[in-house]
Amino acid sequence: SDSTSSSSSSSSHHHRRRPTLPTAEDCAFMYSYASGYLRSRGYEHYEISSYALKTSNDGDNDNKNGRPMSHRSKHNQIYWQYDGQWYAIGLGATSNVNGVRFARPRALSDYISWTEGLVLQQLNDTDPSIPGQVGGAGDDDGDVIKNAPPWRSKDTNANDDDYLTEEEETNDNLLDIVMTRLRTSEGLNLDWIAVHERYGEKHVDAILRGFELALELELGAREEVEATTTATTTTSTRRVKYGCIRLNDPKGFLFSNNIISNIFVELEDMDS
Repeated sequence: SDSTSSSSSSSSHHHRRRPTLPTAEDCAFMYSYASGYLRSRGYEHYEISSYALKTSNDGDNDNKNGRPMSHRSKHNQIYWQYDGQWYAIGLGATSNVNGVRFARPRALSDYISWTEGLVLQQLNDTDPSIPGQVGGAGDDDGDVIKNAPPWRSKDTNANDDDYLTEEEETNDNLLDIVMTRLRTSEGLNLDWIAVHERYGEKHVDAILRGFELALELELGAREEVEATTTATTTTSTRRVKYGCIRLNDPKGFLFSNNIISNIFVELEDMDS
């Protein structure tokens, strides 16, 4: 009867269970197994969640550094580069232009209001003395910006509350560099930070303090790197001061959040 069929269907639905999520130990095992298996099959684990098949190691397939080329994602590597730049479009998308980040609104209603405001601003802003406006002055390099987005640089019509202070922006950029670079197999070049105009050796010292746990637990390594200087007729190699830190594969990657958080704490304590 209908009532029996309905009762049977209800009982079957009642006893249906959701799949059980794997434990943290199971996840760690699967991650480590996948890393070992793929590397044994000729893939490189070049980012914490990214693998790429290497090409054959012969002269025609080597890059200019003498290393075998691979099929790494060119798109994703932009985000992991030092001082990488990109435009992003859509809800919540974050652009990075000339070291300045801009996040678009995440909610659809806010996004619509924001784009409508941009249209009005572009129609009304015609002062040629204001950088970043349509038909306005040039950028930091003196180049004229044609049809530049109004958010590319601060202007007199912008709300100061929409922008981070220079110090906040510098700190946020460094945290992002630390996080993204330690997710890669190449790791973080400390000498790049030491000589950067926005950072310095005190930032390197803080990063090393935060990375001590990784070294103690053998989750990471600190390596010397070499810088090559090419003159007109000769090429010389010199050792740099701080070297590079990286997380080991797979255990270091598994505990990356803990190690990176330690570094963040040390960097934030510099300002307290």
